[in-house]
Amino acid sequence: MGKRVSREDVIERLAAKGFALVGDFKTASSPTKLRCPNGHEWLADLGNVLKTKGTGCPHCAGTAKLTMSEIEVRLAPRGIRMLGINPRSSSRSEFECSNCHRWTSRVSTVLNGHGCPHCRPNRPLTRDEVNGRLSDRGYEIVGDFKNAGVKAKFKCSNGHTWVAIPDNLLRGKGCPSCAQHGFNPDKPAYFYTIHFYVDESVGGYIGFGTTKDIDTRMSYHRLAIERAGYKYDLKDLYIFDSGHDARALEDIVKENMTIIDSGVRGFRKEAVSADDYIEMLELLEAVKICV
Repeated sequence: MGKRVSREDVIERLAAKGFALVGDFKTASSPTKLRCPNGHEWLADLGNVLKTKGTGCPHCAGTAKLTMSEIEVRLAPRGIRMLGINPRSSSRSEFECSNCHRWTSRVSTVLNGHGCPHCRPNRPLTRDEVNGRLSDRGYEIVGDFKNAGVKAKFKCSNGHTWVAIPDNLLRGKGCPSCAQHGFNPDKPAYFYTIHFYVDESVGGYIGFGTTKDIDTRMSYHRLAIERAGYKYDLKDLYIFDSGHDARALEDIVKENMTIIDSGVRGFRKEAVSADDYIEMLELLEAVKICV
């Protein structure tokens, strides 16, 4: 600095950067206590701070050496504990969340808002989690697994193996060897109804359809209904030896009921008002459809 600056000059120049002078001011090269807009206080060389691209608050930058108690105070409202000793905030340490998950990260990263990677809603699924979600359908990963978006080898309960993207199976797709592609009206089939609603006491919709693979179809509907923000219950399941009869029942419903676009994928042209459910049951009885 070319000339001696006054305390007033320092205060004015610091204010332009959002900082405040705390305590005594001697010279621009003397360690001086400052305060940032977030209330952090630190000792700094004023000359370095007052430069055009000067240094800032080390606490906000995550470079300050914090005490263990300061770290605990900052992390406590988020249910996180640091298990290591008192390192610089740029060092790595072990942490534990309120769900007892443990992970290693830079202290500054956690202090700046990053939390437990195991609790994160959009975290990558593990192999065990994918297998767990597919177990009720008899599927499991039998090859290498990277993540839910990369192809892996699967095996079904009938011993068939095939390669697929795990996320596609989680969305309802199944074993290609077990599936008979397309609806075969000469084979057994189901006609089903599903009640989906926000609040069961205020109606909602009754979706209906036909399928040869009820488990895969229900997995598909479950995802679509939940994404639309609804709860759901499977109401009726009619089993037919012939797919012709299942399709005939679906046609009868469409011809005699008021069809509503529910806005839910899979039920844009296959839904009626829940208030019309009794009328639908009476229609099924009238055509002598047996469960």
